[in-house]
Amino acid sequence: MKRLIIIAIVLIISDRVLYAQSSDTSFVVFNGKVIDADTKEPVKANVSFESMPYGNDIGNIISNSADGTFNFYMRKDQKYSLRVKAEGFFAFVEIYDVNQSSNNGMIAREIELTPGGVGHLITLEHLIFEQGKADITEESFDELDKLVIMLQETPTMEIQLEGHTDFRGPATANMNLSQMRVDATKTYVVSKGIETIRITTKAFGGTQPLTRENTPEARAKNRRVVVRITKL
Repeated sequence: MKRLIIIAIVLIISDRVLYAQSSDTSFVVFNGKVIDADTKEPVKANVSFESMPYGNDIGNIISNSADGTFNFYMRKDQKYSLRVKAEGFFAFVEIYDVNQSSNNGMIAREIELTPGGVGHLITLEHLIFEQGKADITEESFDELDKLVIMLQETPTMEIQLEGHTDFRGPATANMNLSQMRVDATKTYVVSKGIETIRITTKAFGGTQPLTRENTPEARAKNRRVVVRITKL
């Protein structure tokens, strides 16, 4: 009987804490759903979150096995790293600036986990360089930090960074620029504690465009750095 009373008290306290958080305007609720990128079926996954840069707000939950959903609360005015892992899939890593990401006190995100394997390619979509240079812009740091976290999560993983430019201009200059950009990317990742031996680089210049269109949008699409998984 005493045990039942204690359980009831705990449940009441937990419910009050959740209600207090949901009523507190200093919090934002994160509603997520984890699915298989190929089949779109829900995935039971381990979800961990941590405030940045000091990790003073951390948590770990499991997504619902039936529908893949999960939720937790984030404090406003902070950045959080979100890591989602499931057996047989590449880990998903995302960084959220709560103030910029929330809408009416809520962040809704459908997370697609990609079945993992050697040879898989990941394009660093938000890695941006100064025009015609190998200088990484500040807004790219979150994208590179996600790569760092992925490598930390899988200590045996090795990667190849592959650099591409658009096809305008001299071929030699494009090849050199793509090499400098992957070198700069590697330097950033290594500066965060990843062993240099785990990262190789390869330059392609403008020899492998994704599109032959000669529009600003098409040229931007061709300029990219791709991560190739070479070992797990």
